[in-house]
Amino acid sequence: MNVYLIHCIDFPNGTAGSAHAKLIVQGMRKNKVNTTLIIPYGTTQSSHSNNTKLIGHQDGVPFYYSGGSTVLPKNYRFLFLVRAMIRTSILLFKKRKRLDSIIIGTPDFIIFLPIIIICIFSRIKFFIWTVELMSSNEEFRGIKGIIRYISALIAERIFPHLSDGYIVISSFLNQFYKKINSRQKLLISPILVDINYSPLKKQATKNDYGLTGKKIILYSGTFAEKDGFIFILESFAKLCSEVQDVMLVTTGNPVVSAVKEIIIQTSEDLNISDKVKHLGYLYRDELQQVMNIADILLVYRTKSIFAQYGLPWKLGEYCYFNKPIIASKIGDLPNYFEDLQSIFFVEPENPEALYKKMLYIFNNYSFALKVAQKGHDTALKKFDHINETKKIIEFIT
Repeated sequence: MNVYLIHCIDFPNGTAGSAHAKLIVQGMRKNKVNTTLIIPYGTTQSSHSNNTKLIGHQDGVPFYYSGGSTVLPKNYRFLFLVRAMIRTSILLFKKRKRLDSIIIGTPDFIIFLPIIIICIFSRIKFFIWTVELMSSNEEFRGIKGIIRYISALIAERIFPHLSDGYIVISSFLNQFYKKINSRQKLLISPILVDINYSPLKKQATKNDYGLTGKKIILYSGTFAEKDGFIFILESFAKLCSEVQDVMLVTTGNPVVSAVKEIIIQTSEDLNISDKVKHLGYLYRDELQQVMNIADILLVYRTKSIFAQYGLPWKLGEYCYFNKPIIASKIGDLPNYFEDLQSIFFVEPENPEALYKKMLYIFNNYSFALKVAQKGHDTALKKFDHINETKKIIEFIT
């Protein structure tokens, strides 16, 4: 059986989406299915990418940048995207007799239309893998944002009638697509972990980051509206009056440039600027070092529809490190974890609740580590990529 996973990500050192795609391909190959990661285009500019190979093999994953570049160009971006999709469509057409199925990651209607057309007319079975309801994304702004919103809206209404099935990350997405097409073949596939994975090749210390003797709370993400970072700052400001030597460490870059100014101003207004350390965009191995030195890991989300329909990918990676995890109690998370048993839940958009939970953890850290261990064990049991990709293989066969 030959399968392509087509996904626009940065590989091998991209965001959580890159890690998730890698585990799908790894799992399918370990289950004896010949699977290749096809990347029409990367999603960052050259300043955030350290990969220049168009084709290669990394961590058991064969990959190919079919669009001809590992990064997005600064100029003529739309023309580059169109060319990338045409090149990918030509690749599919040439390989059509050898392909049994393809899986397409969260496709945009306008950009992915050539690929869908090739699949239909070449009679290639194709399945959509989606981890979010893109039309509910609150980050769409300006003319480009309107176009992306319309494209996402069309994709969510049209592709369920054209594809051979949908692989979704949550029960909420499952119900959404069931309403769009009651005959649609659907599979819920949550976040994935590798039970044999050892993330740290070398171990950094707090001293390496100038954080010796500090209690570290880590937020890693895009600072998007769904992440409610302003609520985190408000909670952290309250915590600073109770806990000595505490630091809020952040990684990642805001998806909207104006957000950075808001964060800086809010930190100054709350008088915590010296307690917040921003490390910027980190490659995966660097990010894992920071996760390992953290004392508390945050998976915070708002009450937004976008957050409700998804499932935070980073949670699986967090669970590797046996550190207390605080997560917003939204979406499907309560289906997998229990408060004070395997995770620390808080109500979203409630700074007081988050502050109290962080304070509780620091005051009861030995207990918190026991909860973290149970969270680690829960993740390995419920999200094992070998078992989960067996379900995907059965679904697309």
